[in-house]
Amino acid sequence: MAGIGFHNYHLNEISYIRNDNFDPSDGTITLDIKPIVNLKYNDKSEEDKALVNFDLILGSLEDPRAAFQVVLKMTAHFSYNKDESDGRSFEQYLLENATAILYSYMRPMVSDIIMRANEFPNYILPVLNVTALLEKENKE
Repeated sequence: MAGIGFHNYHLNEISYIRNDNFDPSDGTITLDIKPIVNLKYNDKSEEDKALVNFDLILGSLEDPRAAFQVVLKMTAHFSYNKDESDGRSFEQYLLENATAILYSYMRPMVSDIIMRANEFPNYILPVLNVTALLEKENKE
């Protein structure tokens, strides 16, 4: 068993905006991935439950090398089982495992919205270490 339980998620926002500043003459498309994660613990009576808000911004509306910007915002419900946690804190589980779980749901959504825009080749988000990317973003 795992120390964390994933119960449900819902989509708060999904958008695709074409970048009018895009210059296709460069021949490359840059799609920076910027994840933002906010943890919200339920009240003190339910310290073993939390919401994870995961916002993903892909691309840019200013960078002439970015053809578009995709924004996905999700919220998920997680619970903590201290007996199964192997000494890891709820916050550790949420930052590491919850983000990886939600990212796996975001990947096909991003591919689908880009494909439906019908202007650029389909794009599949790479498999990546979301935790390391978040740590990098926090340092910057």
